[in-house]
Amino acid sequence: INISRGGIGFYSSSNLPIGFYFNACIQLGDEDAKLYCVVKIIRAEEVKDTTPDKEEGVDYRIYRYGCEFVGMAPVLSYIFDNFEKSMED
Repeated sequence: INISRGGIGFYSSSNLPIGFYFNACIQLGDEDAKLYCVVKIIRAEEVKDTTPDKEEGVDYRIYRYGCEFVGMAPVLSYIFDNFEKSMED
């Protein structure tokens, strides 16, 4: 997973369409640091599943998504500044 002011990237076993909007709750750091937002999928790619202990004969698919935040107030950018700073410490 990755996150920036512009959006998030994540992996999922769900096949979601490009252009799909959804509500997200993103936890940054501790339990109290949650950001509720709307994101839009702008990129999707099926990637190789490297799960070492998967059941033989079962089709496991993993997708990598890139999403942009939708309608987020610019004033909330301090949340990402604080998170980035905490990762550097």
